[in-house]
Amino acid sequence: MHHVSRGTCPVTVPLGRRRAPRRLEALVGADVAARSFGRGGLWVVLPLDGGDAMPVRSGYDVKVPWYLDGAGDLRVVGERLDGAGRVHYEAYEVPGPGPRMQASSITVSAPGCYGIEAEHNGLVIRWVFRVSRPVTRDA
Repeated sequence: MHHVSRGTCPVTVPLGRRRAPRRLEALVGADVAARSFGRGGLWVVLPLDGGDAMPVRSGYDVKVPWYLDGAGDLRVVGERLDGAGRVHYEAYEVPGPGPRMQASSITVSAPGCYGIEAEHNGLVIRWVFRVSRPVTRDA
């Protein structure tokens, strides 16, 4: 991943529902599929720009759903692109070779620009998102 200067972040643009697999749209609906990015049997539903972060003890948590088609695990690594920071990935693995959605959390240490690399079944995708402000939920 290329590092960027503070104040800039080349956030990945969704490819849209027309490019997403039909099975992805069938699993999550057209509106969610419109926020997707990927290729082949590996797609991610991109987080909303800065709006999906929830404060947690170790930083900010972003829920990220993945579409996987084909056998094998999902490997995800990430780094902050505009300064020092950590990325931690945790998933709720869904076994099997068929089309499926896999829920995950990406926890980042601070607001900023983050690059993610994911690999599944021989396919690799890279995408960038920004955490600009955490959202708060009323109890």
